[in-house]
Amino acid sequence: MKNKEKKSKKQAILLGLELMFEFNLHPAIITACQNLEQLDIYLDCLEDNELEKFSCFKVIYKVLPKLKNEKNVSKLEKVHA
Repeated sequence: MKNKEKKSKKQAILLGLELMFEFNLHPAIITACQNLEQLDIYLDCLEDNELEKFSCFKVIYKVLPKLKNEKNVSKLEKVHA
């Protein structure tokens, strides 16, 4: 906020404290917002659980594939055998 919105350090810290308790907010979203208005719109959509209405930019949710852990697989095979 300090750099993008040309606000004071105090205002940036206050915004950071406010966002600290938003557990559903991903840091990449904060970075992707070009201004405070976009962030406010996203937070409103997030609060109302209506993220499909957020249209400032496209949010793509991707989950990485889970890798098999050989140790866990062999332990499970022994337990079920």
